[in-house]
Amino acid sequence: MESALVDGKRIRASALGQPPQGSPERTIRCLCCGAPTYHGGKNSSARGAYFAHAPVKAGEPDPADRCPLHSKNERRFAWLKEARRDAVTGERFRTSYLQDANLRRSFAFCLRALNSKPPMSAEVFAGLLMVADGLDLWSLPGQTVATLSALLLTLEDVRSTTGDQREIWYRYELQKPRGLKDVCLSPDQCLISKHFVNRDGSTGPLLARGQNNVIHLTQDDFDRLAGKSDWVSSGTLIAIRRRADHQIQPGAASAPAVSRPKPTPHELL
Repeated sequence: MESALVDGKRIRASALGQPPQGSPERTIRCLCCGAPTYHGGKNSSARGAYFAHAPVKAGEPDPADRCPLHSKNERRFAWLKEARRDAVTGERFRTSYLQDANLRRSFAFCLRALNSKPPMSAEVFAGLLMVADGLDLWSLPGQTVATLSALLLTLEDVRSTTGDQREIWYRYELQKPRGLKDVCLSPDQCLISKHFVNRDGSTGPLLARGQNNVIHLTQDDFDRLAGKSDWVSSGTLIAIRRRADHQIQPGAASAPAVSRPKPTPHELL
């Protein structure tokens, strides 16, 4: 994780220094799930500073097991490891993104792209922004509202219900040329594709039917899907910002559920 809540404030790992001698111990929690988190890599020139969920004792449930920022999801975000960062520009972009016009269009884009049943809620969308905080997607060179909106769709699996009330899970995955580090600077070379999620959690085949199964990170694809967004209410935007700005703090994580509902096998659809 690139960022976490330190004493209730969003802080980048690279910006967190040593506490003054004799000061109270800091409380560090995950931005998404609220589980205890530690600050590591401070003296590592190779990896650099980072946050990670605190380890649990053998046999005890992991309160962060279902968190999108859990280390077991690192493969999904592996492309970020070599990406460059610009923290100052990232903070400016985050502020601009959360303004009404940009936030409204991004929400409309994600809702139409996911096309889930029930539809994506403001709370779910705000959760994606909190994952973006943890990964610090804002600071990627060339980041725009269009590229960020597409990348948001790759951050979590989506549960949906078919017309005959069967439950399925799917996910968007980023496809980019090998060796390309700064995906936001080459949006025409990158796309996201919608796949079924297999029973074991691995990525299944591309959805063969339906709209928006392949979306490029371009402004044209963003404009096409965002369309008219004036129907998104001011109340919805306020609710999103309250969570995204961490005015609603994630509570201490509870023990995870025994298992996630199984997705419908793709061969039955």
